[in-house]
Amino acid sequence: MTIIVELKNVTKAYANKTVLDNVSLQVNQGEILALIGPNGSGKSTILKIMAFLENISSGEVKFQDEILSSKNTEKLRMQSTLVFQKTTLFDASVYDNVVYGLKIRKVPKNMHGEAVKEALRIVKLENFENRHAQKLTGEEQQNETQDRT
Repeated sequence: MTIIVELKNVTKAYANKTVLDNVSLQVNQGEILALIGPNGSGKSTILKIMAFLENISSGEVKFQDEILSSKNTEKLRMQSTLVFQKTTLFDASVYDNVVYGLKIRKVPKNMHGEAVKEALRIVKLENFENRHAQKLTGEEQQNETQDRT
């Protein structure tokens, strides 16, 4: 199986408080991972590290066989995403919300229309392009937000 992301002996500390201590895990292609635990156990920190939004104090993070370093963090961040439980949508159309992810990843403009159409098809929101994103139902918003990746 292909390993998508791997944490090896990862420690994360904020000031003098260690929130992750020597954590190792890997996520394989097609695998579904659930992180469960009490508040403050480090679940969100692990997710932020896996999305390259949080730096580690020690250990190693790999994404598709590439070891995370200060030189490639931005590049790897552009290949990953983190969807929060509460969605964040721009005060704009569904199309504008979905195309945002393509723009920041520098996808050529001539590919935007087809990519948005395909993404909305995948999450079963075909023909929603012109609807105001903030007026979608909660479930529709979560589907649409996942699609900006």
